[in-house]
Amino acid sequence: MRKDLIAFTYKKLFPNAIVDVDYRIMDGKVVVWNDAKLGPQPTDDQIAQAENEVIAEQWISQRVSAYVEEADPLAFEALFDHFARQDDTKLNAWVAKINEIKTRYPKS
Repeated sequence: MRKDLIAFTYKKLFPNAIVDVDYRIMDGKVVVWNDAKLGPQPTDDQIAQAENEVIAEQWISQRVSAYVEEADPLAFEALFDHFARQDDTKLNAWVAKINEIKTRYPKS
């Protein structure tokens, strides 16, 4: 498990806390929990749920960024050509880019 993912996961579990987690990783699990400010060690289920939520949020962020950076410029060109020139050839490239992004960053 990546250290930044652990920090984001514990921030998800304790949103009002300043996350300064002192931990060791053994076989992919947090085995030491030394920050009394955060309270008792979360259960494995709580950790797994929070981790899944963090990963989903990261994927959503990456997907939105890809739409803005890659698909939106194609959309503007495709829509301009569609309305100004009655030319739909660029629409296919735009739709293909959207499908590529959806494949790269699936919702589930």
